[in-house]
Amino acid sequence: MLVAPLPSSVVRSVPPPRASRRGPDLRRLLATWLAVGLGVLAAVPAARGDAQFGATFPFWLVAAPLIGLAWLQRAALAGFARRLRV
Repeated sequence: MLVAPLPSSVVRSVPPPRASRRGPDLRRLLATWLAVGLGVLAAVPAARGDAQFGATFPFWLVAAPLIGLAWLQRAALAGFARRLRV
């Protein structure tokens, strides 16, 4: 059986996906988390880690939001890395 292409009047274009409203809110949340975490680490020396907790507080207060922000900005970071390489 041969299949003929559909005429262009039958083929419907798919509308582009709408921009997620969650992105900017999540970025704002992660940036706030990072700022508060840096403030806590600067103001409370005990939060910087000790023998009992290791570096878990610094990770969750600073590194985790940085990783999240980097993941959300991965396309921009890849473009920046390409420009640096050239």
